[in-house]
Amino acid sequence: MKRLILFIICSLTLTQLRAQDEPDYSKIRFKSYLKEYKAEKPDESKLKLTKDELETIVTLLGDTFYSEIEIEDITEQIWLALRDPEKFDYVFKDLAVRSLPDWSKPNYKGELVIEPFIYRKFWTKAVEEVPYYQQTIGKLLTYYGLMGYSEDAKSTKADLRKVKFTQKMAFRPVRSNDWTSAYLNSANEQVKRKSLSIQIFGFHYFVCKSNRKDDLVSLFAKLEMMFETPVP
Repeated sequence: MKRLILFIICSLTLTQLRAQDEPDYSKIRFKSYLKEYKAEKPDESKLKLTKDELETIVTLLGDTFYSEIEIEDITEQIWLALRDPEKFDYVFKDLAVRSLPDWSKPNYKGELVIEPFIYRKFWTKAVEEVPYYQQTIGKLLTYYGLMGYSEDAKSTKADLRKVKFTQKMAFRPVRSNDWTSAYLNSANEQVKRKSLSIQIFGFHYFVCKSNRKDDLVSLFAKLEMMFETPVP
């Protein structure tokens, strides 16, 4: 209990990092389109990644940008989301909302309508634990600029500006025959000059120091996220 209180308090440091994106709940209408949520938590026996290994992932991706205590906080947040999505939605409501890339975009009526229990919804709709784990770690690491997610080349180019390692880099224009992996392959050739590497799994990708790539690929494989070098 003391540990939970401590990391909630410490997480106020991270809250300041995104203060400009603080949700204004007076302008948000919460509505769920699910009839009910799963009552049970994810089966922890299906989680092959340990908490220490999760912290290693966050460290390998983020120690250039975040302090040791911030890395611990990020790890605690993700770990809670993986094991208990209901509690995560309750304890870190602002983070859950802001981890949705389009949370601040109004619908066609000009309204901001958001699912009230975001990660509980992800878990309810997931067919089993592993896809939920993949989605959760992807969304939360993307929120902190340590991963990216993009389904086409145009959004990939824009998304690279949000990833910590590449946010100040300029990449070539998108071509008509580009797709996510092809564009990241081109970007990978560019970041190699800075001793960086881009790895992709589906539409998820991360940028890391080249000498850390193999360790990260091995750790993500415990979540069945088989990252590899993007192909043209």
